[in-house]
Amino acid sequence: MNARDVFLTAADDPGLDLAMLTDDGDTLEMGEHVRVTLKIEHDPDTDVNDFDCYGTLSDAGTFGRGYCNDYGHHTRPDGFTGAARKLWHGNDGPWWWEPPADMRNAPAEDLRRMAWRVAELAAYGFRCIGVVVEEEVESTIFRGMWSWQVVAEAWIRGVDTDDPAYVNDLAREMFADVVEEISDAAPSVGGTMRGEVGA
Repeated sequence: MNARDVFLTAADDPGLDLAMLTDDGDTLEMGEHVRVTLKIEHDPDTDVNDFDCYGTLSDAGTFGRGYCNDYGHHTRPDGFTGAARKLWHGNDGPWWWEPPADMRNAPAEDLRRMAWRVAELAAYGFRCIGVVVEEEVESTIFRGMWSWQVVAEAWIRGVDTDDPAYVNDLAREMFADVVEEISDAAPSVGGTMRGEVGA
C-alpha cells in the first residue's frame, strides 16, 4: 500500500484521535512514513484594525512632541472621540484605542476586559494555525537518507486565541480539508503521495 493509501486509510479510521491536536507541534502518526502536524505561528498580516469588533487602534498622537497640544499633552488621533483611551501591555504601548460603538456604554468591567484583550493582541499579534501532512521520503540521490516533505496543508489566519478547544475545532476542519485534497488528487508515481523527491 502506497503512502497515499496509508494516509487515507488512517484518516477513515473511526479511532483516529484528532482530539490531541491542540498545540503547536502536536503530531499524529498516520502510518509508516506519514504524519500530520499542527502548527501555530505568528500572523504578520493581521492586526486589530482588521476587525470591527475590536474598535480602532492607533499609535498616532502618543510619541514625540509633534503630537502634543499647546499644553504639552498628547492628543487623540483624528476621528477618535472622548471614549478613546490609552492602552499599555507590559512594556508595549501606549496605543490610542477607540472602543467599538456597541461597547462605549458597556459596564466598566466589560470595557476593562476588552481593553486588556485589545492591548494583548496589539502586543503579541494574531496567529496562523495550520494542519500539515508530511511524508518521509528517501532521497533519490543519497540512498539511506530520508526527509519529511510537505504533501498537503491547510491554514487559517487571523486567529485571536490559543484556547485548546477552539484550536482543536479549527484543526478538525483543516484536517477534513487536507483529506479531501489528497483524496481528490490523482495517485502519484513512485509509490509516494507527491512522487520521488530528490535531496
